[in-house]
Amino acid sequence: MRDGGSYSTRRVTAEQSGRAILELTASFQVAEAGFTHQVPQLLAPEPESLPTAQEAAAEIDGPLREWFEQLTRRHPFDIRFDGELPRVAASRGEPAPPQQRFWMRSLEPLPDQPLVHAAALAYASDMLMLSTSLAPHARAVGAPDVAAASLDHAVWLHSPARADEWLCFEQESTWAAGGRCHCSGRLFDRAGRLVMTVAQEGMVRPLGPR
Repeated sequence: MRDGGSYSTRRVTAEQSGRAILELTASFQVAEAGFTHQVPQLLAPEPESLPTAQEAAAEIDGPLREWFEQLTRRHPFDIRFDGELPRVAASRGEPAPPQQRFWMRSLEPLPDQPLVHAAALAYASDMLMLSTSLAPHARAVGAPDVAAASLDHAVWLHSPARADEWLCFEQESTWAAGGRCHCSGRLFDRAGRLVMTVAQEGMVRPLGPR
């Protein structure tokens, strides 16, 4: 779309069966020094102090245990949740605050190529985001009475970061109405540096009697 002295912009259209199913716009910048500050601060326990998904599953029965056990099979990351997940409260029929936080890192070492790590973080930026929007309603993504899907997704990669080292992902939903929701996320490295910001609009519809 554009090539400038410092910035370049590209557009990608993904098609399936001759129909566009995704539009992506990406902006690239030449690395440079500049003013530096960040408002959000990382306040989280160390990842080693938190249970693995497998350890969390060992204390739970039923479909929720199966979800925990399948988590690392669906996503190639070691994930350590800080506190009770909204999904756990929903399994008891209880509402929860629309937020969650977890540490993550890839299960396998990745090559020393910044683009590989940026791609891995872009993939991870969508993980579990929509579940925060359902927390106040005691529902979970994948439940038979809920339809959920991502509609718009924006990622800002602020600084290079390794996806195979511990990163803390804070997620929250600030609004939901009319079958839509807005969610946001902040990813910190272990030193507390904000390395990525995410914003997502999603579809979250109740199914059946309301």
